[in-house]
Amino acid sequence: MAILALRIAFSLALAPTLSWLILDEPTHNLDTNATDELATALREKLPKLIKQIFLITHEERLESAVTTYLYKLERDKNVDGATVVTMATSPVENGNY
Repeated sequence: MAILALRIAFSLALAPTLSWLILDEPTHNLDTNATDELATALREKLPKLIKQIFLITHEERLESAVTTYLYKLERDKNVDGATVVTMATSPVENGNY
């Protein structure tokens, strides 16, 4: 979690007008408690600092961190199927419109 906080601090210091953050599998080395803390931070704290957060993860427990749009990308690898994109939640559903 400390490394993630440091990365966010660097992004805010080095590109303050960008106001977006991309997190690719941020829970890779986190235990259950740290994953829950990350979800809380993504939902309650980071939106005060960053306008857009792109979260790429296989961790379904982070779905609770979403306050705007949640898209799921799924593919049946057994038949080499195409990736299907579905909108799972939107700001209206989350009360953030």
